[in-house]
Amino acid sequence: MTAKTTGNLRVSGARLYFEVRGAGPVLLLIHGSIADCGVYGPVAGLLAEHYTVVTYDRRGYVRSPLDEPARAMVMAEQTEDARLILDEVGARSAFVLGSSGGAVIALDLLAAHPDRVSGLIAHEPPVLSLLPDGAQLRAFLDGLDATCGEHGVQAAADALLARMLPEEQGQPEFEPGFDWDPALPARMAANSEFWFTREAEAGFAHTPDLAALKAAADKLVLGVGEDSAGWPAARSALALGAATGARVVSFPGGHTGYLVKPRAFAEFVAPGFAALSPPRGTAVP
Repeated sequence: MTAKTTGNLRVSGARLYFEVRGAGPVLLLIHGSIADCGVYGPVAGLLAEHYTVVTYDRRGYVRSPLDEPARAMVMAEQTEDARLILDEVGARSAFVLGSSGGAVIALDLLAAHPDRVSGLIAHEPPVLSLLPDGAQLRAFLDGLDATCGEHGVQAAADALLARMLPEEQGQPEFEPGFDWDPALPARMAANSEFWFTREAEAGFAHTPDLAALKAAADKLVLGVGEDSAGWPAARSALALGAATGARVVSFPGGHTGYLVKPRAFAEFVAPGFAALSPPRGTAVP
């Protein structure tokens, strides 16, 4: 197991928890909704054989508390947080991998600061405005705050999975042989209410700067999980590929392939990141 160091970074309105593993070019991993950087533990350890892997808990999550807990998500702050984490670890430029909501933030980072991103894999970013049924999906997601308030976090989570990520329902078969953070489930439960009530609406409403991404398309790969093709986040990746000219590639597993199949995911990413041509990838038409 690759050793990790941890730290805390003071930013405007929050204190960010971060972890660093390995040596070599910097690879920043940005996590998605409800989870925190603990979901990247196994895959980060594997990728640390090739990179200095940096992960962090986004603002508002348990280990990265806000100064004003009731504040809603502001995308520009999320993008600035990612940039400041790179500053903190001394990375003038870095490779970036973001998944789900973290992929939307990563896309915004590339659009706003292309000089800071050597290459980006955006894995299933839910940019719903690009989908034909995007308005209906947004209306459904905007109602999850009320579902959470009236029926609890679990009811809201079940509704989200059923509509957006049906392949993630039930008990996933996690790849054996890895040490999972035993405190992660409790943190995810605590993060869930924050996400449903403070972050979901703004995150799903955001559309990155498509013109800027088109200009930086040579640095961008959009990932679609081979088990989640056809569902909203996967369709968003396809739509972004069409809008920007970036490559769209099929990745192992589903929406959380990095978590359920960390070895396959890491073996897929590690040798091909610098060239942005994952060797075992199948281009998605």
